[in-house]
Amino acid sequence: MSELIHNLGIEWKVLLAQIVNFAVLLFILKKFAYKPILKALNDRRERIEEAIARSKSVDKRMAEIETLKENILDEARRESGVIIKKAEESAERVKESILKEAHSTSEKLLIDTERKIQAEREKIFQQAKKEIADLVYAAVEKSIGDIAGSELKTKMVEDAMKFVVSKRQ
Repeated sequence: MSELIHNLGIEWKVLLAQIVNFAVLLFILKKFAYKPILKALNDRRERIEEAIARSKSVDKRMAEIETLKENILDEARRESGVIIKKAEESAERVKESILKEAHSTSEKLLIDTERKIQAEREKIFQQAKKEIADLVYAAVEKSIGDIAGSELKTKMVEDAMKFVVSKRQ
């Protein structure tokens, strides 16, 4: 076997030295490179896990906030609906009040206008009556002139006025 190792160009002293050098290199790498790299990888893994846990926590909190927001919006919608309904009812009451007041005012104006019209009508009737009486008196005066006395003329004018008044009603 030593011949075989020699034919391959392997010297046992050099091979032993290489094994020792490899063991020393492996020890140095394990002590100074492998452990710090593993420690850095473990630290990084822990930070990533913490970040994922925080992310899940934040997602959960965001879902809670979204639910709370929807609840608040629903409540606000209900309250605004109630407020709108109250405002509509109040507006309806105000409208009815204004309509009643307008109706009352219009009735008062109508009654007042009717009174004024009636007074004006009565005034016009009185004027017409006076003018008719004057015309009738003048007509009677011209027609019967000197034939009838003052009492007969007055009686004829009164009868004519009664006739005019009876036709008015």
